[in-house]
Amino acid sequence: MSLDRALGVLGLIIGLPGFFALFFTNQGTVASLAISLAIVLIGAGVLRERAVNQPAFKCKRVDLNVTVDPKVAVLKKTYRMVPNFNNLHDFIHRNIAADGQIHTFLWNGKPVDQGRISKQLGEYSITTLLVPTPTKGKEFGGELSYTMDDAFPAATESMIYAIDIPTEIVSMTLQLARPCTKAEARIDASGQSHQIPGRGLLISEDRKTLTLQAKRPRVGSWVRIYWDW
Repeated sequence: MSLDRALGVLGLIIGLPGFFALFFTNQGTVASLAISLAIVLIGAGVLRERAVNQPAFKCKRVDLNVTVDPKVAVLKKTYRMVPNFNNLHDFIHRNIAADGQIHTFLWNGKPVDQGRISKQLGEYSITTLLVPTPTKGKEFGGELSYTMDDAFPAATESMIYAIDIPTEIVSMTLQLARPCTKAEARIDASGQSHQIPGRGLLISEDRKTLTLQAKRPRVGSWVRIYWDW
């Protein structure tokens, strides 16, 4: 049995007799102390469970900048993150995929070692080494970039960012090689797709720059920008 569950069980063992003693005996002081101790133990168990089960990192902000050309596109993801634990030496980037070939993975401007690049079912996972090792609760930054060949050949295209850790702000900027005729932004979650309302997606006057900012998207959702050109 885990420590958090043990604390909860112990709290119930102490609290239930105290509850009955409070109402059915004249030992009110002892009963109140028992109930107070039970509340403390159960609360400690809940807090510990949340602390242990929280993700390794939370993201304050991620800026996704993409130079979009049908032949060669370059993507850069700039992160501002906070570790929830000490001694975290790696960060795994998942959900990396494109219609064409992806290559030239860089972390903070330096090539990622081939042993830290894996591909399964068409998706890449990149494990980046964090140097120096970040301190728990202290914000740090990093940038992942890569090149995509022949990734945007169609008349209707999209850029997708998957939310796999808690993120406060997602900012996406697409620099298109030629003007778009139509564009929209959506958030997909739990099998449902919702258009981002209002001025969520900004289109430049020349219709070649698309900018989107989403606040606190749900973990497991996808932030998407679609366009026609």
